[in-house]
Amino acid sequence: MNIDFKKYIPHLVATGLFLLLAVVYYYPALQGYQVKQGDISQHKGMSHEINSHKEVFEEEPLWQGNMFAGMPAYQTTKVRYTGNILVYINDTINSILPPPISVTFLYMFGFYVLMLCIGLNPWVSIFGAIAFAFSSYFVIIIEAGHNSKAFAIAYMAPVVGGFILAYRKKPLVGALLVAFAMAMEIYVNHLQVTYYLGLLILALGIYFLIDFSKKGRLREFFKTSSYLIAAVIIALMANFGNLFSTYEYSKVSTRGKSELTISPKNSGQEDIAKNGLDRDYITRWSYGKEETFSLLIPDAKGPGSGAVLGNQEEVERLRAENPTFFNYLVNEYQNNGNIINTYWGDQPGTSGSVYIGAIVFLLAFLAMFFVKNKLKWPVFAITILAIMLAWGKNFMWFTDLFIDYFPMYNKFRAVTIIMVLVELAFPFLAALFIHELISRKSEFIANQRKLYKFIGGFLFVFLIITLVPENFLSFTSANEEIQFTQQSTQVNPQTVEGSRNALIDYRVDVFQKSAFGSLKYLVVAVLLLVLFLKEKIQWKVVVVSLTGLVLIDLWLNDKRYVNNEKSKTGEFLAWDRKEKLATPYAAGPVDYEIYKREVTKSPKIKELEDQYVARTKQEGSTHGRLSPSTIEGIKFSNLMRETHYRVLNTSARLDADAQTAYFHKTLGGYHGAKMKKYQELIDFHLGQEQYTLQQAISQGGKAMANSYLPQMNVVNMLNAKYIVGVTNSDQGQGQVLIENPYANGNAWFVKGVKVLPNSDSVILALKDYDLKSIALATNSVNLKENSYTLNPGDFIQIESYLPNKLKYTYNASSEQFAVFSEIFYEKGWKAYVNGDETEIHEVDFLLRGVQIPKGQGEIVMVFEPYSYQLGSVMAYVASFMLIVGVISLFFVRKYQL
Repeated sequence: MNIDFKKYIPHLVATGLFLLLAVVYYYPALQGYQVKQGDISQHKGMSHEINSHKEVFEEEPLWQGNMFAGMPAYQTTKVRYTGNILVYINDTINSILPPPISVTFLYMFGFYVLMLCIGLNPWVSIFGAIAFAFSSYFVIIIEAGHNSKAFAIAYMAPVVGGFILAYRKKPLVGALLVAFAMAMEIYVNHLQVTYYLGLLILALGIYFLIDFSKKGRLREFFKTSSYLIAAVIIALMANFGNLFSTYEYSKVSTRGKSELTISPKNSGQEDIAKNGLDRDYITRWSYGKEETFSLLIPDAKGPGSGAVLGNQEEVERLRAENPTFFNYLVNEYQNNGNIINTYWGDQPGTSGSVYIGAIVFLLAFLAMFFVKNKLKWPVFAITILAIMLAWGKNFMWFTDLFIDYFPMYNKFRAVTIIMVLVELAFPFLAALFIHELISRKSEFIANQRKLYKFIGGFLFVFLIITLVPENFLSFTSANEEIQFTQQSTQVNPQTVEGSRNALIDYRVDVFQKSAFGSLKYLVVAVLLLVLFLKEKIQWKVVVVSLTGLVLIDLWLNDKRYVNNEKSKTGEFLAWDRKEKLATPYAAGPVDYEIYKREVTKSPKIKELEDQYVARTKQEGSTHGRLSPSTIEGIKFSNLMRETHYRVLNTSARLDADAQTAYFHKTLGGYHGAKMKKYQELIDFHLGQEQYTLQQAISQGGKAMANSYLPQMNVVNMLNAKYIVGVTNSDQGQGQVLIENPYANGNAWFVKGVKVLPNSDSVILALKDYDLKSIALATNSVNLKENSYTLNPGDFIQIESYLPNKLKYTYNASSEQFAVFSEIFYEKGWKAYVNGDETEIHEVDFLLRGVQIPKGQGEIVMVFEPYSYQLGSVMAYVASFMLIVGVISLFFVRKYQL
C-alpha cells in the first residue's frame, strides 16, 4: 500500500501549529504550574476521601461519607472501569500534554477534524479551529475550573464531523469517528454539554433526512443511520456504568421527583411535588437579550463581574481623568455599602463575556446570505434555538415549553451553557463562507456589489449602535435601578439622577472602547475581502491574514481571564505550583483540636498515621522528605478513615462547604446534585438547626449552644459529634469547637418503630419525636409498628469504617431494631447480619434501619452497586469493538482512511 506523505504535510503543520499555540498560551503548565481554579479547590475538598481510599486500597470506593452525611462517589469523580480503553486514552492525552494545554489542543484539533469532514481545505480548517478554540468562554471555564465541561466541549466537534462525514461519503469511517469521539464525550462526564450536542445532532439528522428524501436516497439514509446508531450504542456501552449509575441516582437526587407534597414554609399548603429542578434554579443564570451583543462586542455588558474599585489600574486612571466619578464610587462604597460592578447584565454574576470574535461574527453573518452549502440551515436553526434557550427567564414562555415538554431538559441548570452551540456554529459558518469565497471566486467577483451592500449594512448598523448605544442598550442592571429608586426617596432625586447618569456615561465609554476595538478588526477584514475580490492578493494571503487577525483579537481578549503575568516578586498571578495546589486547604486550630481529641481516645490512629508517612517516604521520589502539607493530608485522611464522626460547621453554608469535607465527614458539602431528600431535610430542619446553633454560639458561646443541643433532633440523628462556630467577644471573633454529647452515635437500638402515613408526616415528625428511642417509617416501607425492650448489656457499636464497607458488633438480649446514622440508598447498599443478607429499611426520612436478631453477632454493610459490575463488563466489550473497528478500517483496503 503506497502512502503519499505529501498530502499529510498540511495536517502535520496544522497539528504542530495547534500544539505550539496551546503551549505558548499556557506555557507555565510545562514548568510545574497549574491555573488557580476555584472549582478545582472545591472539587478536591469534595473528593479527598475518595482519592485517599483509591491510593490506599487501589479500588473505587463508589461511596463517600465525607459530605452530606454520605452519597454515591461516582457523582463526584470519574469512576475507572477496568478494561475501559477510554480511561487509558484520557490518561495518555493528559500525561503527554498537561491541562490546560491538552484541552486547548483538543479544542483546535477536534474542530479541525470537523472542518475536514465537511470538505474544507486544511488552511481554512485551521482558521475555523483557531476561531473555535479561543472563543472567550472556553478560556473562562478553564480559569473557573470547569475541566469536565471543557473536555466535553472539545469532543463536540469531532462527533459532529463524524456524523456529517457518514452522510456525505464515508459512512463507516464517519461512524467510527462518532463512536470514538462520542465515547470520549460521554466519558469526560458533563452530560449537560452532551445533551446540548444531542440537540445539534438532532437538527442535522432532520436536515439529512429531508435532503436524502428529496433525492430519493432514503434507503441509503437509513443504512447510514444504522451505522451511526451502532456507533452511538458502542459509545454508550463504553460508558454504560457511569450512565446507568447516574440514571439510578438521578431519581433520588435534586433532579428527581419529590415524595413530599408540602413546603417547609407553610406546613403543608403548597404543592411542591415535581420531577426535575425548580424553574428558578434552572434559569437563575439566564443570558440577557441585550447580552447577546457580547458575541460581537466583548464588553457589551462589561468585561465580567467585579468591583470597579478592585482594578488598581482603573482606579488610577479614574482618579486622574474622571475624579468626579471616582469620588462617586468611593462615596457609594463608604456611605451606602454599594460596590459598583464592572458587569451590568441580567445574570447574578459572570466571570466574563461570551465573545466569538468580530471577524468571525461578520463572516458567519455573510455566510447566511452567500453560502450555498445547505448545511448552514440546520446550524443556523440550532444557533437561534440556543440563543433563545440561553435567554432563560428573559424568554420564559419559550423556556417553559422545553422544561415542560422536552425530555430531560428540566434536569439541567444554568441555561447559559447552551451558548456552547453558538460558539461552535459561528466558526463553522465563518469557515464555510471563506471556503466558498475561494472555491466560487468568480461568482463572488461577479456579485461583489451585493456582497458590499451586506457588509455596508452590517457596518452601518454596527456604527449606529456604537455611536448612540443608549438608544439601544441599557447600562444599569435591574438591581441598580431598584437602588436608585430607593435612594431617590432618601436624598435629593437630582443628586441620585446625576449619579446614575455618571455611571451610565462611564459604562457607555467602556462599551464604546470595546466596540471600536471590534471595529478595527472588522475594517481590516473587509479590506482583505475587497483586495481579494479585486484580485490584488491570493486566497492563501486572505486565509492566513484572517486567521492571524482572529487569533490576535481573541488572544488579547482571553488574556484578561487567564494570563501569564507576574507580580513584582516574580510569581505568576494566575498560576500556582502543583505541589501547593495539591493541598487546597490548610487545617486550622479547630481541625487539630478534633484530631487531638480523637487520637487521645484511640492512640492507634497515630500509629497508623506514622506507618503511612513512612511508607509514602519510601515509595515517593522525595528522597525521604515530605512537605508539611503532604504530611497534613496523610494525617487527616487517616483520621477520616479510622474514625466515624461528623462535623457541623455553623460558620459555613451547608451547600458550599468543601473545606470541612476535606478534613472531616461533615453534614455540609459542595455538590450540584445532592440527594433530594437530604436537600429537603436541610430545607425543613437542618438549615434552621444550623442557624440556631450559629446564633447561639455567636451570642452566647458554648454555654448557650450547649443548652440548644438537646433540641437539635436532626443534627443529633446525623451524628454531628462536633459543632464548629464563631463567637463574638470584646476581643473580636474567634472559632470555637463544641463536642456534642447528644449526638446519637453511629448506630443505636430503638424502643419502637412508629409507622406514619407518608413522607410528609415523617419529615414533619422529626422535630417531635425522640429519635434515639423511636424510628419513624412510612406505610410504603416493609415495616410494622412494634416496640422493643432494651436491657442492660444490649449494645450496637461500629468496629471499622470504610466509605464502602462498615462493620458493627452487637449484643441483643431480645430481637431489636437498629437505626444507623447512614444515608439510605437502595441501589447498592446491602446488609449482612452474621453472614445472612438482611433487608435495609428507610427510617427517619433518610436513614437506614435493620432488624437485629437476638444474640451476639456482626453486621456488615457493603456498597456493591449492580451498575458498576455491569458497567465493567460493558466497558470491556465496547473497548474490544472499538479496537476491532480501527484495525478493520486500517487494514481492509476497501475502507482505507
